[in-house]
Amino acid sequence: MTFALLCRPGFEADLIAELGAGQSPQAGLVLAEATPPFDEMVFARDVLEIRHRLPALDAKDRVTPLRAALATLGPLESISVIHPDADDTRPLAPLAKALQNRLADSVQNRGERGAVWLTASTAALVGIGRGGPFPGGIARLKFPTAAPSRSTLKLDEAIQVLLTPGERARLFKPGMSAVDLGAAPGGWTFQLVQRGLRVIAVDNGKIDERLLSSGKVEHRREDGFRFRAKNPVDWLVCDMVEQPSRVVALMVEWLRSGRCRGAIFNLKLPMRKRYAAWIEARSELLKLARPKFRFCAKQLYHDREEITVAVVPKA
Repeated sequence: MTFALLCRPGFEADLIAELGAGQSPQAGLVLAEATPPFDEMVFARDVLEIRHRLPALDAKDRVTPLRAALATLGPLESISVIHPDADDTRPLAPLAKALQNRLADSVQNRGERGAVWLTASTAALVGIGRGGPFPGGIARLKFPTAAPSRSTLKLDEAIQVLLTPGERARLFKPGMSAVDLGAAPGGWTFQLVQRGLRVIAVDNGKIDERLLSSGKVEHRREDGFRFRAKNPVDWLVCDMVEQPSRVVALMVEWLRSGRCRGAIFNLKLPMRKRYAAWIEARSELLKLARPKFRFCAKQLYHDREEITVAVVPKA
């Protein structure tokens, strides 16, 4: 069985290192003979179990061969038509949308998730989607006009992708508490407040006045690496620009000491040895008590030269 995987363009080598083997025929796309479960992969945005390769579609009629290939997959719960999110394939977006509309009649609302990946205007891979909730790994979230920065989308996506629906319901309740390290101007704090949490926003910079006037935010002008909350909090979040090893050490200290129940944080990867930096960080996270926590990491759509990690307390 051959799989196709999407990643952020420029991170193909990191994904191949994570898989242990594979090849990248074009930007943002990797082919491999085997993969771990999607939830265990950091650099994969989406996964396709390839059933058909259609390298020479007729530009006058792409629909007929695509519909025939999809018909061999059995009942389909849904069909998505996507493309690698790279410069040379991004212009395929209008074609992908048109094809998805034309192929909608192949959906039976049950069974597998059918997927068509356009690798060129007349070439496609067809198979079963084995990735996450967003086709192509692209979380098209609406930017809240009241949010003080676009970084708010990173935490919104992390909560939606890295936590299960049950975990979100259990762990983000009104009245819960959080600390946001490196909070200014308040993009991540905004997401927590929107979910009803009380937040200590730690940063020497300014926090958005609208957040401060909400009555749910306390601004502490302190160094995020030195600050310690007097009382335990439900969540620690952090989007500070610092070496991954230093951020992980700080997160582990808070979690191990019981200062927070769970944590969501970004790791800014170095330009070289990005995968090695993640492996080093992962080894430190594995030292936490596994029966107490579940942790996962992804390079999310709204991430750039970074990955997002969630350490989630178990029930």
